[in-house]
Amino acid sequence: MTDQLCELIEKTPVTIEEYRRQSEIYRSSKDMLQLGFATLFLNRTNRSGILIGGPIGGYEQNSKYKIDCRFNKNKIIGAIRQIASFRNSIKLYNLDALDFLRRIKAMQFKTKTLLFIDPPYYKKGRRLYTNFYIHEDHCKVADFLANDLRYLPWILTYDDADEIREIYSNYDVPYIMKRIKYSAARKRYETELLFFNNLIIPFQGKDGDKIFDNLELFSEVKENRQELAKIHHKLCQTAQRSH
Repeated sequence: MTDQLCELIEKTPVTIEEYRRQSEIYRSSKDMLQLGFATLFLNRTNRSGILIGGPIGGYEQNSKYKIDCRFNKNKIIGAIRQIASFRNSIKLYNLDALDFLRRIKAMQFKTKTLLFIDPPYYKKGRRLYTNFYIHEDHCKVADFLANDLRYLPWILTYDDADEIREIYSNYDVPYIMKRIKYSAARKRYETELLFFNNLIIPFQGKDGDKIFDNLELFSEVKENRQELAKIHHKLCQTAQRSH
């Protein structure tokens, strides 16, 4: 299926007409290849990759940025082939977040495990996702991470919402704030939160200063999930230097 998907990427025109066609396939198709490609197409052509975000440049395409500006075919095909080369090491579960975290707990990982959790945004979840959380869902995830997965290193990212800060303050979970560049509808910077448990990096160094100088890589967590291993390594180095 990798070759078939790459062939679709290579041969499919990136136009508004094709955008409408792929939107219909996304809504109605049950064919795995067609649905997978439609999802990829919409992710690359919608604002910020949000499937209901609307086409980049608008339907009239009178913006500086056109619908194909994020659809680098060679780069996408290269990434897909690279992922395919690791197919035997990748597992997809398609579970509810809590069910998946319970499975992780049952596996009893000891080393070389980093959890990256990226829940739906708190403030705009209803507008951004086809599946979103209510307040109680966010609370349940926080409680499980803080109590049941405290023995594993994890990183959690959120939009900057007072409610989220309050939830995690109940468990004394440290966090940093970072400005992230967005391009949905209009380019802008917004603050996001990165929470982490103390197995990744101590909240304070021996001199009492917060150790956040090496966390400038936070934006890469959101931009490129492949950087997580590098970030984890750098955080651990920072933690070792603090003792």
